[in-house]
Amino acid sequence: MNANESSFQLVGLPENKLVKLFNIYPNPAKDIAVINFNLNEVCDVEIEITDLSGKVVYTNSLNNATGFQNINLNVENMNSGLYFVNLKSNGESVSKKLTITK
Repeated sequence: MNANESSFQLVGLPENKLVKLFNIYPNPAKDIAVINFNLNEVCDVEIEITDLSGKVVYTNSLNNATGFQNINLNVENMNSGLYFVNLKSNGESVSKKLTITK
């Protein structure tokens, strides 16, 4: 590993072996945020967005999903702030932060 690379593992959060890629852009978002991920195999996926208090503000389920997935999320009606985008599949989950600005 060179000086420009960093490696870290979140303690207590299992690695999701089904998800090869998980990105959110633009981040921060104002009107639309794009969530994309790549799945290693066919599975059911739940996307859940929570605010800092843990309140669920968005959910979406994909049945029998596989490969590259692209979700356009309208965030116009969401308040400015920090949110967590949780991707759940087969009892495992990964999470990324999403900042919304107005």
